[in-house]
Amino acid sequence: MKSDSLFSIDDETIDINGMDAMVQFTRFNPFDPELFLDGLELSTDLTNKFGTVLYASGTKISPKHMARLVELRESNPQLDFYFRINRSAKLIQTFRTEIKENIISIFNRQKKTNVYSDFLAEVSESLDTFIDEILAEENITLLLYQMRFICQASKKDKSTLFMEHPLNVALISLAIASSKTYAAFIAKSKTKLLDVCKAGLFINQGSLTRINEILDAPDELRRKYYWDANRDGYLAMEHTPLSYDVKDALRYIYGYHNGRRDFIDKLEWPAILANIVLVADLFLQYENGLFSEPQQARKIVDRLNVRVAEQQLNELAVRALTLGLNLRDIFDFYRELNNLIRKCPYNCAAPYPLVGFKSPTIFVCRDDVLKCKYIEASLKAVNLLHDMGQLKKGQYRRCWLLTPRLISFYKSHYRAIKGITNTHTAIKETEKT
Repeated sequence: MKSDSLFSIDDETIDINGMDAMVQFTRFNPFDPELFLDGLELSTDLTNKFGTVLYASGTKISPKHMARLVELRESNPQLDFYFRINRSAKLIQTFRTEIKENIISIFNRQKKTNVYSDFLAEVSESLDTFIDEILAEENITLLLYQMRFICQASKKDKSTLFMEHPLNVALISLAIASSKTYAAFIAKSKTKLLDVCKAGLFINQGSLTRINEILDAPDELRRKYYWDANRDGYLAMEHTPLSYDVKDALRYIYGYHNGRRDFIDKLEWPAILANIVLVADLFLQYENGLFSEPQQARKIVDRLNVRVAEQQLNELAVRALTLGLNLRDIFDFYRELNNLIRKCPYNCAAPYPLVGFKSPTIFVCRDDVLKCKYIEASLKAVNLLHDMGQLKKGQYRRCWLLTPRLISFYKSHYRAIKGITNTHTAIKETEKT
């Protein structure tokens, strides 16, 4: 049975497919009836395969009702049922409470870690109100609970990691959006900050409703299946109570993982929103090891800054994350690198090799502008056998305007970076050539 068919949502009902799913949904435990989920009322008659009515429409399901159905199932393992449960205010409120507790628990856990403590402080006061306003919309509450339930029903090891991922994305996205970096664009607008939360919460809705399929996929295909499922889920969310801005932002993000980058530098709100959530999502994918081994925050942020330099990510969003995580040295370095790039009179300077923090040792001319007086005319300093970021396979000449300035920058900051990289050795080698 496909996981997304276990729990489905209709206009007036919640549908649970199968006894196993119903046992988990109701939290039925014959030894602990206090755990049982209250507020369950049948919307239609519950019948067996012969059409015999076991419980009539309107029956309020109790532990005794479930115990009888379990006994019937034990005596006839082929027997199964399809349950249609009325939506009720009590049931929805239970879901709201549990989702809110889950988000607050994750927030408190993250806030205790050194890397997040300062970053998340900005959202502490407003988080409670934001959650209440988001969950006030019944269909949003039900969708979030559906995602949570399907992951909890999965037997796969990483299902909890994938289930908590959108909650973390919402929190980190909110921290980015609440930072001083975005003050001019958001100015603490409650509507925009709510959009940020919603986009984060639903970034992987499609994949969570197909979590077993995703986690059963071969390692080399899992990421592709994940984003394919998210795109499919986006199409299924057409009638959900998400604003057009949030839906457009999600569409941008799904397009990004299909090779589209056209929104990265746009200043319209859906694009700004998409860039914030995209950066938070990528950071957390690497940090939590969704598709690979978990990585340290410093290494991930360095990697994201490289992608900014390659024009693959939005500079503002990555800057807010870098400064929010107190990685000022990384920010200063890439800011200086960007300043140097802008000094090229022909807009074709490229640092090489750009593979991480303090890695470039020279600047090369990306477009081989021979009329430039700073280009090294006598020889080509770099021969690439494969594409590297913005640099395509081929040979490149050194830039004598920016290479000395890069070396000078390294020399002036050497004491600060000693022990982090082998830049000093690279500088000596560059000076000899």
